[in-house]
Amino acid sequence: MALSAANKIAGAIFGALKFAMVISVIIFVMDAIEKSYPFISVKTKEESVLYKPVGKIAPTLIPALNKSKINKIVIP
Repeated sequence: MALSAANKIAGAIFGALKFAMVISVIIFVMDAIEKSYPFISVKTKEESVLYKPVGKIAPTLIPALNKSKINKIVIP
């Protein structure tokens, strides 16, 4: 049975949102680790169009991330 056009569009939107959430979590973890081991230059982050907006998705949807200990990770 074929999916309707609306169902396909809704699936594509959900897939894009899911992808953005995964990327946001990765950015969140990278920022926590980067305090000890910087591997993305500040200039690159500032010039990026999507780095900050996508990076804010996970902490906005999961407020516990802002309060978590992962923000305070210090790798020797």
